[in-house]
Amino acid sequence: MRGKKLLLFLMSLLVFSCNNDDFDVGYIGIKQVQHMHADGKIKLMVDVASEAVKLNVDAEDQKISQNVASGVAQTIVIEGMEEGDHVLTLTTEDAHGRISDPLIHYIHVYGEEYCKTLKVRTPVGMDYQDGKIIFKFNAASADHKYSLCSYIKTGDQPTVDTLKADAIELSLRDVDFTKGYEFHSYYAPTDRTYEFFDGGSEQMEWGKVKVQHAKDMVTEVHLQTDDAGDAWGGSIAKLFDGIVDGGNFYHAGTESVLPLTFTVDLGKEVELLQMDIDARPGFGHRLSKRYDIYGHVDLINAETETSCADLDAWETEMFSKGWKKIGYIDVALAQTGNAKTVIKFDDGVDGARYIRIRCDKNWENSQYLNLGEITFYVNAIYNN
Repeated sequence: MRGKKLLLFLMSLLVFSCNNDDFDVGYIGIKQVQHMHADGKIKLMVDVASEAVKLNVDAEDQKISQNVASGVAQTIVIEGMEEGDHVLTLTTEDAHGRISDPLIHYIHVYGEEYCKTLKVRTPVGMDYQDGKIIFKFNAASADHKYSLCSYIKTGDQPTVDTLKADAIELSLRDVDFTKGYEFHSYYAPTDRTYEFFDGGSEQMEWGKVKVQHAKDMVTEVHLQTDDAGDAWGGSIAKLFDGIVDGGNFYHAGTESVLPLTFTVDLGKEVELLQMDIDARPGFGHRLSKRYDIYGHVDLINAETETSCADLDAWETEMFSKGWKKIGYIDVALAQTGNAKTVIKFDDGVDGARYIRIRCDKNWENSQYLNLGEITFYVNAIYNN
C-alpha cells in the first residue's frame, strides 16, 4: 500500500510539471493579419487561433485589448496615428492566460502630407455627342490608385463612376449638364483603402464644362501697337508651348513701356471661362499689377491707334472697332517668385476668338514684363 501511494504521488508531480511546461511554451495565436487605410487610421483584420479569447495589439504609443469569439475574424480600428511607418506587435491570450508568440506587422499610415498632394482631377478635354459626355484626363500620379468622380444630375442625384489612375477617358450618358454639375475627386493611396481621401470638388453651373483649351491651337497675332515681347529671346508664342521654365517666356525689353498689349488667336470662337498667367520662374515681381482682357470674333479693322496708357480713351476706340471687354483683375498682393495669376470670368464670354491682353505696371515698377505661360480654359460644350 505504501508503495502504491508513493507511485500516485510521483505521477501527480509529473502531471504538475507537464502543466507548468505548457505555460512556458509559446503557441501561434495569430494566423493572419491584413490592414486597410484611412486618413490617420488603420483597420486591422486578424484571423486568430481557435483557443484565443483575447487579442492584444501594441501600436507603439497605443495598447489595445479586446475579447474575441472563437473562430471569428477580429476587426480593430486604430485611430489618431501619426503619418509614416509603424510597427505593430500582436498577441493573443487563451483561457488559461497563456500569451501567444508575438507577430510583428508593418504598416504605413497616410495623413496630412498625403492629402496635400491631392487635387480635383479635372478634365483636359472632352467630346460631346448626343447627350453623351466623354471626358479626357491626364493620368493620375503613381501615388493615387484611383479617384471617384461624382456628377450632379437633374434632381440632384449624383452619378458616380470610378476613374482609375491609368484611365484617360470617362464616358457618361443621360446627364443633364444644363442644370450644372459638380466634379468631385476622392483618392485612395492603395487598393486596400476603406475610407477615401477627399481631393476636393469643383462646381460648374449652367451647362458649362470647363476644360483646358488646346495649346497647339493658340498662335501669336501681332497688331501694330502690340509689344512683341521678344527681348532676350522671348516671344508671344512661348506663352503657349506648355513650358513654364526652360527659358521659354514673354519678355518686354528696354524699349518697352508699360502698360502694353499683346494679342493671340485661340483658333476658333470659344466661351472663355478662365485664364491662368504663370510668371517666369523666379520673376513674379515682373508680373502685372492689373490685367484687362478683350475679345473679338475677327480682326477686320480691329487695330487701334490710341495709346493704351490712357485706358478710357483707348477703350473707347477699342469698342468702336468691335472689341468687347471680357474682364479685368487688380492683383491684390505683391507677386514674387513662381507666382500665378488666375482670372475667372464667372458669366463666361461668348464668341471670342482673338484675345487682347493689356498689362499695367509691374510689381518692381520697371519697364520689364516677364510672363512664363498662359493657359486658357473654355466651355467644352459651347457651339456643340
